[in-house]
Amino acid sequence: MADRFPLIANPSTRQIEELSVADNLDLTGNSIVGLSTISTNTLTVNTVTGTSLNFSGNVLASTLTGTLQTAAQPNVTSLGTLASLNVTGDVSIGGTLTYEDVTNVDSVGLITARNGIVVGSGVTVSPDGDVFAVGVSTFNGNVLVGSGITLSPDGNAFHTGIVTARSGVDFSSLLREGVNITAGKLSDNLNIDLSNGMVHLFTTTETTTSTPNIRIDGSNSLNSKMGIGEAITVVIIVTAAAGGYSAQLTIDGSAVTEEWNGGSAPSAGGSGGYDVYNHNIIKTADATYVVLSNLINYA
Repeated sequence: MADRFPLIANPSTRQIEELSVADNLDLTGNSIVGLSTISTNTLTVNTVTGTSLNFSGNVLASTLTGTLQTAAQPNVTSLGTLASLNVTGDVSIGGTLTYEDVTNVDSVGLITARNGIVVGSGVTVSPDGDVFAVGVSTFNGNVLVGSGITLSPDGNAFHTGIVTARSGVDFSSLLREGVNITAGKLSDNLNIDLSNGMVHLFTTTETTTSTPNIRIDGSNSLNSKMGIGEAITVVIIVTAAAGGYSAQLTIDGSAVTEEWNGGSAPSAGGSGGYDVYNHNIIKTADATYVVLSNLINYA
């Protein structure tokens, strides 16, 4: 049977006619009852009401309400703004997932966070990798505190530089101190960086006078790290020669007045062996020190 067009009443001609091609059928205020199949390339309606509606082709709609069911779709190119989305199965994302206001993240592998990560109520991980913890924390590996302290899992602490303790320090094993050994002369290496230790040994025979400079390192002054009323002892050991000695020193590049054992500064080095300089430095005010110095030759 050939296709037929609907019959309409044409009020202009007062005749019953077939609906012309490209004309519209106006059903405003009316309903279509008992329709089971519509065969068309494009169907545009304002509202579709019913218990179910099946489409075998494409569906274009500005607004959908209710439940939309579809077979597995290999490609969904875009979605608008969703008020909520419940997924009972797995979600695979090939690109970048951007989301905000997430309460819980259960992840296996690496997480890259734009801002800090808060774990519970006591641990915050900042974007630069710092961990801020309140309460007791357990770590599987070493913990680095700043740039100078490393805490190992077995409870040992390894320090670089000056350590100030507010209460007692328990040394349960051999007390030992590192020595910064320089393969050269003091006169060629005048900066005594306490970040490398408090004892400094120079293995090349000293041949001239020198004025060592006591500091923490190239970026930090001793004055910025010592408090008023604190004291340190710096030991400088040089390979001795009569023409090589140190009669004064500086702290953070500024001259200080040393009080030498015996009442006078050295005027010559030992003829051999090692010359050991002990400088006891007491901070009495800002950038102000009492320096008690001593030279002993061991040969």
